[in-house]
Amino acid sequence: FTVFSTRSSKQLNNNVVSTIVQDDKGDLWIGTEGGGVNRFRGDGSVVYYKHNSNDPYSLGSNLVKVLYKDKEGNIWAGTHGGGLNLFDRSSNRFIRYLYNAADPYLQGAEITSLMQDAAGNFWIGTETQGLQLYQKKGSQLEPLPAPEGFAKLQRQSILSTLVTSTNITWIGTRRGLYMLTPDGGKLLKTDSSIFPVNCLDEDKQQRIWARGED
Repeated sequence: FTVFSTRSSKQLNNNVVSTIVQDDKGDLWIGTEGGGVNRFRGDGSVVYYKHNSNDPYSLGSNLVKVLYKDKEGNIWAGTHGGGLNLFDRSSNRFIRYLYNAADPYLQGAEITSLMQDAAGNFWIGTETQGLQLYQKKGSQLEPLPAPEGFAKLQRQSILSTLVTSTNITWIGTRRGLYMLTPDGGKLLKTDSSIFPVNCLDEDKQQRIWARGED
């Protein structure tokens, strides 16, 4: 193993790592709990993206909960208190998506999970406002109608999400595991005894693995 820390030659600016993703160029993006995003580039350099209260195009918060690469290769950062952030490579800055009472298209500023389904729609999990469904049009996020039964997730903490190889959507929460019917029209709660469901994954045999806590 190669250790990356605040004391290594390629320094992290914070040792509490919450999420990691690799982009199409091979750069490693590391989200931390207090140090923002550390980007380890292929040429050996490291770029640090942190919140700057004087810069509206900086990262929304240094508490990064999830990093995600979408189907177009864009990097998204879900933060605690700073909403959802999209990295704009052309300008080397972030576009923030925050809750605004006058235009409440994004509920909650604490983003805990993010995924994109086969149709290209985004499922955004939050700490207190459940799961929200959006489509991206240009630089805007537009809300989509929620499937039947979505009220079950209202005010819940969404901890993990997964779209399987057969296009089944699974949702892990503090109260248990949910799934969407194959047609995407109805949300069902499973009889799983695992909760909270912190992590979801699919193996090569198409089995679903869920990680909880004792």
